[in-house]
Amino acid sequence: MNILVIGDICLDRYIIGEVIRQNPEAPAPLLTKREVKELFGMTANVARNLEALGANVELRVPAEVSIKERFVDRRTGTQLLRVDHDEVSTPLFRDAKPVHLEYDAIVVCDYMKGAVTSELIAYFDKHANCPVFLDTKKKELPFLEHTFVKLNAIETDALRTPRPLHLITTRGAEGAEYFGCHYSAPRVQLADPCGAGDTFIAALAVHYVKYQNMPLAIPFANKAASITVQHMGVYAPKPEEIW
Repeated sequence: MNILVIGDICLDRYIIGEVIRQNPEAPAPLLTKREVKELFGMTANVARNLEALGANVELRVPAEVSIKERFVDRRTGTQLLRVDHDEVSTPLFRDAKPVHLEYDAIVVCDYMKGAVTSELIAYFDKHANCPVFLDTKKKELPFLEHTFVKLNAIETDALRTPRPLHLITTRGAEGAEYFGCHYSAPRVQLADPCGAGDTFIAALAVHYVKYQNMPLAIPFANKAASITVQHMGVYAPKPEEIW
């Protein structure tokens, strides 16, 4: 299975330490740093999830890398603070659109940092000869007739344009909706919601490419995301964990 994955990229940096007392200078905990972990995220995390599920990935990301710093108490696993250092991404395929689209699927990850334009989204919807999956934070979308669009409930409600024909709305622990049907998610103990959406769209794409059945792909994606949220930080479940 060969999948093109494009979109914004960031560096997830975890500053992990111990909170043993309050900060004497302000009403906040004082974190004593013990270790730092770094991992590329956003589109790179979607690619990592696809690879864990057995796909061959061609990754296209801009040169600009945003940074998300998370300060975490090691004892409790509590995230105390997140600091974002955002970079504006250079639009992908700005000067020349891809001509050969011989993939089993295309996954577009639009975190609104600039890598993915509305023009590029419309181009894939019109010209791709394979399933296209879009996860976007845009409030205005071109008319999308063929693309499978994954939005969370807040993003769906914020849309200022007609909804895409193939809209999948995720609702966290409540599952997902597609064409008026509700697909429940497994009940699990939440550790960290970070990366759940990335896992969902990766699992959705892999299952749909294999079986060409969206009502079966959504429960598979729900199950995959429910595994991710049981881990601290981003996590890429393997097929044997989901089945």
